Amino acid sequence: MLEVFVTVGCESCDHARKVARRVSEEFEDVEVDVIDIDDEPDRVPPSVFAVPSYVWNGAVISLGNPSWEQLSLLLTNGGPL
Repeated sequence: MLEVFVTVGCESCDHARKVARRVSEEFEDVEVDVIDIDDEPDRVPPSVFAVPSYVWNGAVISLGNPSWEQLSLLLTNGGPL
């Protein structure tokens, strides 16, 4: 599962939402959950202290937006960025 933590009014988070949408379209077997930290503060793990943040199967893989190449490689291979 890929969780993408975002907030309103963050330009980088707007891009993260687009990335999450692209992941959903191109990696149909990957569950993607976009979490607005203002709406769902109880879902934010202690390891997420900035937005956007990407969490893959419970581990933070990126603070900020990764490149599409890095993210797609991770999603294809299941390994770290």
